[in-house]
Formats: sequence, structure tokens, C-alpha cells
Amino acid sequence: MAHEAERPEPSGGSVARCELATHPSAQQVRLGLLGGFTLSFRGEELKPSLGARRLLALLAVEPRGLTRARAAEVLWPDLERNRAAAALRTALHRMPACPVPLVKECGAGLLTLSPDVAVDLAAANRAAARILGPAVEMDDRELGRALDLDFDYDLLPDWAEEWLTHCQIRWHQRRLHALETLSRRLAEAGFAGAAVDVALVAIGSDRLRESAHEALVAAYRAAGNEITADAYRRQYERQLREELAREAVPRGRPPVPAPPAAPAARPAAGPRPPAGVIPISAAQTANGRRRPVTPSLAGGHRDHGSALS
Repeated sequence: MAHEAERPEPSGGSVARCELATHPSAQQVRLGLLGGFTLSFRGEELKPSLGARRLLALLAVEPRGLTRARAAEVLWPDLERNRAAAALRTALHRMPACPVPLVKECGAGLLTLSPDVAVDLAAANRAAARILGPAVEMDDRELGRALDLDFDYDLLPDWAEEWLTHCQIRWHQRRLHALETLSRRLAEAGFAGAAVDVALVAIGSDRLRESAHEALVAAYRAAGNEITADAYRRQYERQLREELAREAVPRGRPPVPAPPAAPAARPAAGPRPPAGVIPISAAQTANGRRRPVTPSLAGGHRDHGSALS
């Protein structure tokens, strides 16, 4: 995501002061963060600028709000303070024109999302809290509403923002736990088909997660498919063993040393000289020049150099 400051330009920025927010509250604005960023008013898509999108997402994951100074520091950490403040003012200026204010500013420069903005992440978190609550009973209607929520998607998966990473990891884990627990609740309520589907969503998000596989096995058993459950368990246990074997690293053992290198092969002997020919050795050279050697009649040899001396 880009962090450059943008030049302000005239716009119908949708920012309201606390004392001026007198419009009827019907939450007609929908801000979607699960699976990707979307913003709409009464079903009509709104297209905020890059800076405005980042600010809206930040305020959505920080429901208590942030001061102007803190929001600028988080969104533009590489800029100087005055330039970051200018970038924040630009983002507020470039909020899309909307009959319902998107951002509310209270005293001391505290920025929050307007209460008229419905955020899918907030609704999914509330539902996940009920699903995961051990003492909370859910009737069939609540289970049906839980199936309609976006537990299939991660939080802004295409965004790589340092301030967003912790929220992304937390939502990913929460939604997987919620999917597994929802699958068990559905199986206990007699909705085995829905339980199987929900467990498969969890497995699709993390194929090596044992608890997600166990939720699917339990859903198969709730449907009366014992053979299918046993066969699937054997299959995923084999997959896990194979994966662990590929990634296993011995603990407490020194690494196995590499085998010693094979000794270098001796060069093959060259062809033997013909009978009567004596090879020239280093001792038979002088000043880098060969000294001719000829065989003698008595089987020895005659040094022509010495004969001339």
C-alpha cells in the first residue's frame, strides 16, 4: 500500500462533528473488510481514495477511535509529523460524498467511524463471540444467521500493512475456531450436512489443522457415516505424517557429516617408449633447452654437448 501524501483537492468529504450528527441512524452504509475492501450506500458502491480507504479500515479495526496525531503516525510512519498530518487531512478531504457521514470527530481530535456505518468485521466478531461462548446456547434461528456471516474470508487479505498484521492474524485464528465450534454445534443440532460444509471451509483455510479435520470426522459421524469418518481420518493422518516427515529436523543430534570425497584418480600411464629410445629427464636439460641424447653402440648413450666441450 502506498504511503505518499496526496495534495488536498475540493471534495464532498463525509466527516461530521459530534454535535452536528443529527441525521437519522439506519446504518445504510456498509463497510466490508472481509475478503477485500468494499464501501456502499444503499447498495450503491462508493469509491474513496487510497488514503481514505486506509483511514476507514484503520478506524474499523480500532472501534474506540484514534486521535488525529496517532492516526497520522500509524498510517504514514515514514513521513515527518507535519507531512503525515497533511496526508491525514487529505484523506479526510477525499472521503466520498455521502448523505451519511462516514467519520465522526469529537473533542481533542478523536476520530471514529460514524455509528451509521455497519462493518462486516464487527458483526462477524459479535457472532464469533457467541459461537465460542461455552455457556451460550444457540437456537436454530441463530445457527442459521451464523451460517450467513462471512466466516469464509480473511481480513483484507491483499493488504500488507504493518498496523494491520496483528488484526489479520487474530481474525484468522478466531474465524477458524468459530468454524470448528459452529460445525460441532450444527452437528449436535442435527444439521449434519451444514456441519460438514462448515468443517470443510475451515480445512480449506488451513489444510494441516488437526482440529478442523477432527470437526469434519465428527460431522461425518453425526450423519451416521462411520465408514466415511474412519477412512477420512486415516487419510488425513497419513497426509500429516508425510508432511511432518518432510519438515522434520533431528533434535539433539549433530548433523550427519557428508561422506569423504573419493581420492583423485591417478593419471593413466602414457605409452612406453620404443626399445632403444631413452626418455629425456629434467636432469638432461640445461638453461631450459634440451640436450640431444643418442644411444651408443654399447647400449649406453653419448652426450653431444659433452663431446663438443
